[in-house]
Order: sequence, then C-alpha cells, then structure tokens
Amino acid sequence: MSGQQQRDILLSPDEARLVAMLRALGNPVRLQIMGILAQCGSCLNHEVVSCTSLAQATVSQHLKVLRETGLVCAEPEGTATRHRLNADGVRWFKEQIEAWLPGCCDRPATVPIHLRSVESLPIPPACSHSRRTS
Repeated sequence: MSGQQQRDILLSPDEARLVAMLRALGNPVRLQIMGILAQCGSCLNHEVVSCTSLAQATVSQHLKVLRETGLVCAEPEGTATRHRLNADGVRWFKEQIEAWLPGCCDRPATVPIHLRSVESLPIPPACSHSRRTS
C-alpha cells in the first residue's frame, strides 16, 4: 500500500489508537520492555536499561512511544522516572483485539496439512494450544 493510499484511509479514533499500539508493539525492543514491566510491576529508568543492551537515551525513547500509546504510564520518583504497565491501556488493547478477532482463541488450534508431519517447528511460548498431528 502506497503512502497516499495509507493517508486516504479514514480511521475512527479507536482504530487509530489500536494502530498506534500495534505499531509500538511491533518493535522488538518495545515488546521486550513491555515484558520487563510485566515481570517487575514497575521499574525505574535505569532498571529497564539494565535489562537491555541499549543506551539509556534509546530506552527512554522507546518508553516514550509506549507512554504515548497508553500502554505504559510513568511518574517521577526523585530525579528518575518510574514506569509501569497502564492496566487500563492494556485492558483496552486486549478488548479491541477480542472485538476485532472475536472467539479466535476459543477453538482448538489446527495445523495446516502440509505442516502436520513437522514436529520440530517451535510453538511460541505464549501459545496455549498444543500442536495437533491428526
């Protein structure tokens, strides 16, 4: 899709917010930061930086993107900033995905016929469905 075609698509405010969140989470570093915050509950800037191999300024920029989407919130703590997942933002995101793909995880997972004999393919850790071979 060309840049002009993308500009011609009219999105509702909720659709635009969902697109921004999906774009933010499409970056591997930001996805990693979300996981870090989910594990620790809340972290100071330097604690998030220590979990990555990136410079503090780079991590701060990624945190800014996550804050702008509403997935992360922050509050000052002394000279640092404490970040945590924004429960309302994450809940909204989950609800939008469910509304967009209703019942997608209610059915048992199926494996395409051409993959049924390939047992060595990894199943993503977040996938709660086991591979079916029949």
